[in-house]
Amino acid sequence: MTQSYFITCISNDIDKYPLTEKYIDKFINDNKTVLEKDSTVSDVLVLHPLKAIRIPVNSNDLSLKYNPVEVSVNINNYDHFKPKLMVFDMDSTLIYQEVIELIAKYANVEDKVRDITTRAMNNELNFKQSLKERVSLLKGIELPKLLNDICENQIVLTKGVRELIYFLQNYKNTVTTTKTAVLSGGFIPFAKYVQNILKLDYMRANELGLTNHGQTLDGTVIGEIVDGQYKAKTLVELASINNIDIKDTCMVGDGGNDLPAMKAAGYGIAWNAKPIVQQQAPSKLNSDTILDILYIFGFTKQDIDQVLSSI
Repeated sequence: MTQSYFITCISNDIDKYPLTEKYIDKFINDNKTVLEKDSTVSDVLVLHPLKAIRIPVNSNDLSLKYNPVEVSVNINNYDHFKPKLMVFDMDSTLIYQEVIELIAKYANVEDKVRDITTRAMNNELNFKQSLKERVSLLKGIELPKLLNDICENQIVLTKGVRELIYFLQNYKNTVTTTKTAVLSGGFIPFAKYVQNILKLDYMRANELGLTNHGQTLDGTVIGEIVDGQYKAKTLVELASINNIDIKDTCMVGDGGNDLPAMKAAGYGIAWNAKPIVQQQAPSKLNSDTILDILYIFGFTKQDIDQVLSSI
C-alpha cells in the first residue's frame, strides 16, 4: 500500500505572506509533477486560514519547483502526531537569547565571545574547543550576581513556547503524556531556571567551574561537555529509560550542535536556524512563534485552540 505523505506549508509572516487561494493554486500548478495526480485547491487541508496548509503527496522525496523563502515547507506523514519525547535546545530556541553572550556582555568581553559563538554555531569551529575558549574569558565573575541579573532581567522565553509545552502535555488524543527535555550547550544554572519555568522533565547542560566556595567562576568547564554528540546520545538514552520508540521522539534546535540529535530523533526541526543548519536538518520552521510546530505535526488551529482554551 502506498504510504501517504503531506506537504505542509506555513507562512513565516501571515500579514506579509498569507497563504491565499492564489498562492495555493500557483504552488500546486508549479509542482504538478510531484503532487498526487490531478491535485487541486479542493484537495488542500487548511490547518490555519491564510497561515498553514497541507497537501497530500505520494512520496517524501520530492524536488519542489515552487518553494518561496517566505514559507516554511516540510514533508512528512504525520497526522495529529504527538511526540512521546520532545527535546529542545535552549539558547535561541526555548529563549531568544544566547546566554553566553549575555554573560560576556556582563564581563565586558562581548565582542570576543560573540565571534567565537557564531563560528561554532555555524559548524566552523569545534564546539568543545570553542566552549572552553569562551568560558576562559569569564574567569572572576561572581555567580550569584550574574544569575540574578540574567535570569531576572534578561532571559525572555520564545513566543509560543509555554503554549507548545502545555499542548503537548494536555492534548488528549493519546493517554501518554509527552516527556520534555532541554539539552543545552550552555550552563546548568540558566538551563535549570528555564526548566523550572516550563516544568520540563529533564535538563542537561554544562557545569561551570567555581571557586571561592561556589561564588566565583574560575574560567573552566567541569565534566563531559554537552556538544552535538552528547545531545544525540542523551536523546536516545531518555527515550530508552522511558520505553519510548525513537520514531516517537522529536528534537528542536537552531545550531550546528543540534543536528546530530535531530538526525538521531524520529524527527528534527530547525527553528529559525542558521542557513547551514536549515540545509541539513530534516525540517525547518521560520515563523514568529514556535507554536507553529504543531502544524508540522498535522494539528489544526481548531485542535490547538481547543486545548489552549483551558490554560
